[in-house]
Amino acid sequence: MTTQRPRVSTLDRTLDETIGGGIPTGYVTEIVGESGAGKTQYLLTLLLSAQLPAPHGLFRPTLYISTEGALATNRLTQILSNHPLLCTQELPPSLSKVLSIQTPDLESQEHIITYQLPVVIERENIGLVIIDSIAANYRAERSDSATGSALAERSNQLARLGAQLRSLALANDCAIVVANQVSDRFAPLSSTASHPPARSGSVSAPYQPSSSVPCQPSHSFNPLNLDHQLRFFSGWGSDPTSGVHSLKSPSLGLVWANQIACRIVLIKEPCYKVSTSEGIVSNTGGDECVDWGSQTWRRFMKVAFSAWAESTCDAGHGVEFEIWSGGLRAVRARATDAD
Repeated sequence: MTTQRPRVSTLDRTLDETIGGGIPTGYVTEIVGESGAGKTQYLLTLLLSAQLPAPHGLFRPTLYISTEGALATNRLTQILSNHPLLCTQELPPSLSKVLSIQTPDLESQEHIITYQLPVVIERENIGLVIIDSIAANYRAERSDSATGSALAERSNQLARLGAQLRSLALANDCAIVVANQVSDRFAPLSSTASHPPARSGSVSAPYQPSSSVPCQPSHSFNPLNLDHQLRFFSGWGSDPTSGVHSLKSPSLGLVWANQIACRIVLIKEPCYKVSTSEGIVSNTGGDECVDWGSQTWRRFMKVAFSAWAESTCDAGHGVEFEIWSGGLRAVRARATDAD
């Protein structure tokens, strides 16, 4: 049963509740989002929390497979030193229990996952395997392969990769978490004809049609259309207030989506500071003069689909979180400046 499987905590109760109590062993979980959304911060927190005893972790070493850059040991040390749950343990997590492998190209990635990864998991009793990111090498080496045979070959590779990862997760009772990238999704002209309503308490720039959106004739609604079905498994498009210009699609397509058991979506949105006549800085809209150069980011997490947790895509943006020196934490309340 899924409920009986050990889980890896995010070290935040609200975030854990959103994903069904944590990330369980025996499954392949994907964390997807655009650059700067917090994917790597999420993964680094898991590398340390998995070393904790239950109920927060697995009390086992972890493995980090990087396809883009070296393991951020300085950031790991910062999280370990600042999170109260990590730094107060009798046997705190250690960087010596975080193994790291780099895969600079697709050939080495396939070799490591096929031959070296099973040996390392069994020999070191690895509880959590992280691949950051799963799409980087595919996008770098297959970007110019648009022929039918090339796409079919890549589909077979992704299906084979998914089967290998699922088999490793089940055979070794470990959790496998992969980061994935996104690409912009273009909508037909008919869906961009009007500006979507802005959310209450937000500042929106005046709508301007984008020249990058292809001018296509309006088509009748088709529930079998991929653009319509993407909203059910991509994590973008289910919120009617988000607007078509912010739509993203996870990399590697539908073939890869069928290989994973859970997709956790991280979304970042710009937040502009508004100076009122009283000098209050807020995020509310209205007639105030907006300084568009004073931009910060708000981050949200939601579950697109999961084998053990309820989807939260219909719940708007999901749970807001922030990145701090101790990792990730949910934003439970926003203080309003009164002075």
